[in-house]
Amino acid sequence: MKRRFLAAILALAMTMACFTACGDSSKSDEKASSSKADSSSQAETTTTTAKSEPETTTTTTAETTTTTEQTTTATTQASRVGIPYSSGKLRIANSYAKLAFTTVNNKAADMASDGIEVGKIETDGKVSVASLKESTNPILKSVYDIFADGEVNDEDLGYVYIFYDTTDGAVENFAQWSEDSTGTYIGQFPDEITAINWSTVQFGTKQK
Repeated sequence: MKRRFLAAILALAMTMACFTACGDSSKSDEKASSSKADSSSQAETTTTTAKSEPETTTTTTAETTTTTEQTTTATTQASRVGIPYSSGKLRIANSYAKLAFTTVNNKAADMASDGIEVGKIETDGKVSVASLKESTNPILKSVYDIFADGEVNDEDLGYVYIFYDTTDGAVENFAQWSEDSTGTYIGQFPDEITAINWSTVQFGTKQK
């Protein structure tokens, strides 16, 4: 009887030990699985970040570069000798060039009607309008007279280039005008200077 009792106790103890061992093993497996899942999730997160960051950085850099290039191009097109483009100043320059052109044409027509041959008239490049005051050519002198009318200071009359030629039987003529000797804003008539070609026009060369 005692032997059977001892055997039952021993069997019960072995069973409890087995349950404990199995439970620990199951918990270890769960921990291991959980650890693998966490590692896998972290790896996916790292991979996603690694993929996303270069794309975001590249796109931002490309957009910034494009914007900078556009700004640089716009600034280059809208400047002459470091001076910002001014539609108002260019409009004034074109108006004075037209005044010079019209004055030359009117005086030449008057001379032709009087039987005076005009031929070819051209200033020596750009000249100050004030310098035409002493010109012996009546056409160039008429340009000074019309510009000086009502003006107090001759130095404020600007600079002009005149070209008038009838030697080939047809009239070829144009005029250019600028407020200053550097020709920052050169007006022209006919074929008035525009915002597109204002930065390339030069005195003595007709811009079309």
